[in-house]
Amino acid sequence: MRNAPLLPLLMLTALPALAEEAAAPVSAPPSLTLPGRVESFGGVLMPPVMPQGSSSLYVYVGAPEVGAGYRQGFGGAELEARARFDYLVVSITGEVALRLPLYSRGKFDVALRLAVGGGWNSGTEYVDSRNFRGPFVHGNPGALAGYRIHDTLRVFAQAEVPVDVGTQPWGGYRVKPLVGGGLEYHLSEDFSVMVAGEVGVDLLRAQLGVAAPRVGYSARVGLGIRLF
Repeated sequence: MRNAPLLPLLMLTALPALAEEAAAPVSAPPSLTLPGRVESFGGVLMPPVMPQGSSSLYVYVGAPEVGAGYRQGFGGAELEARARFDYLVVSITGEVALRLPLYSRGKFDVALRLAVGGGWNSGTEYVDSRNFRGPFVHGNPGALAGYRIHDTLRVFAQAEVPVDVGTQPWGGYRVKPLVGGGLEYHLSEDFSVMVAGEVGVDLLRAQLGVAAPRVGYSARVGLGIRLF
């Protein structure tokens, strides 16, 4: 019983430690965001290939066309669907594209883009008398290279060769190889804006006519939203 007076003293000594432990902040649960979401930002043209499980919707306006599309990453590749309207020759095109990664190191990525589809051309000659009329099959092989120079900014280069071949007996076709580049800026967690320009050759041949090359170009401003 000689040690009984020591018990209250020991309890008083332990009280500060217990109070400090009770006041310690509770750690927050780990983030549930997708891995690499910041590193892979973009939704219009960037990143060159969407990460698996990520997707986006985008729209763009420019010259000589406007368009919209959907992108979905899966299994190390990407599937893209795009619709576009060329208001100078009055034609509409729909395409489905497969994006395949070619090279990736650090902040630099390169991808191959292979697209097929079809459309319809009005044949209007208001801008070009060599325009052809009727349905056509469409192909567009190309490549994209992107470099992340900042947490909110990517620059990119691109090359593409859109080809439209008329299915009517009298034929008609359009080949438009283009090269160029631009940038895509990360506005927020879900939104990005893109500015791009391309230049090349536009080869358009009307029905039973003779094709003559002219300067081809494309200028676009787009807005993308990441869904996942």
